[in-house]
Amino acid sequence: MKKEQLKQLIKEEIKNILQESINMNDVYFILKTYKFNPEIIDGNRITGIKAIDFGTYDEKTGEDAGRLRIDSEGSLYGHDLWGMDIKNAEEILDAIKKYRKDQRELENSKRPKNI
Repeated sequence: MKKEQLKQLIKEEIKNILQESINMNDVYFILKTYKFNPEIIDGNRITGIKAIDFGTYDEKTGEDAGRLRIDSEGSLYGHDLWGMDIKNAEEILDAIKKYRKDQRELENSKRPKNI
């Protein structure tokens, strides 16, 4: 076993012991309710969801910042090495707003300035 794999296993085991993982069923329900089209990519709803992939499309503005992935430890991953951690399921909507804002700012910074 590689050193990195061992570190990851130890990290996961410590989180399980401390019960610091978030309720992924609640996260899935929130994402489904707000029509983010969640897709379970690791685990299942019966034995436990370990990771969910979902979109960030906003029906009101038509803005689509891409897809996000969340794992049972509360880590969110997005485009351009974006990431953040949440502590509970209720923080997922705020995290999506922050991701959209960050992606919008990144896109604006890439546009050439008029001289």
